[in-house]
Amino acid sequence: MFYVRGPQGCGINCSDALDEQFAELQGPNDVIQCPPAVVLRVLWPDHEPWSASVHLNPSPTRAQLAKLVSFHAQTFVAETWAKPVTTDTRWKLGPGALTVPDLELVGLQPVTSQDWQVHFRVQQVTG
Repeated sequence: MFYVRGPQGCGINCSDALDEQFAELQGPNDVIQCPPAVVLRVLWPDHEPWSASVHLNPSPTRAQLAKLVSFHAQTFVAETWAKPVTTDTRWKLGPGALTVPDLELVGLQPVTSQDWQVHFRVQQVTG
C-alpha cells in the first residue's frame, strides 16, 4: 500500500511519483521485498485487461516502486485510451478524459508470486 500523510490516507498521485515528489508518501525509503520480475496487471472498467512484464532492482524502496509502477501507468493509458470496450465515458482514458495526473496509485496486490494487480483510484477533483 502507498500510504500518504493527510486525510486521503492512501494513494500517491502518479504524476507526483514520476516527478519524485514523495514528501507525502509514508516510508518512501522502506525496502520492499519482491521478486526480480513481476507482471503488473490492470483491470479498468470498460477496457480489456492490460499487463506488462517488469524487471525490478534488487530491494527497491517504496518510492522507487511507486515511480516504476507510475511509469507503466503512462504506458497503460497510452496503449488503451483508444480501445474502450463500451461507449461509457465515465472511465474513458486519454486526451480529454482521464490521464496519468488523474490517477493515484493505491497499492499492489500479489495475485501469484509474480503477478501483481495494480490498484488505482481516480483523483477527486476539488473546487
